[in-house]
Amino acid sequence: MLFDWLKLGSNEFSINITEVDLTELTRNIWIDWIPIFEGTQIDFTIDILEQPVRVQIDPDRYMRI
Repeated sequence: MLFDWLKLGSNEFSINITEVDLTELTRNIWIDWIPIFEGTQIDFTIDILEQPVRVQIDPDRYMRI
């Protein structure tokens, strides 16, 4: 993360914008996190829209956030 932050000021940083379904991408990210939360004392609720939401973003950067 710090390395990416330092790259912002250089010519090495690139953003690859593509159109994606943000709801599906978010679901895929949560799939990795649910087992982690279930193994803790953290209560959580996930509420993601059912219909697709098409946006233009860099999916890799979104997943890192």
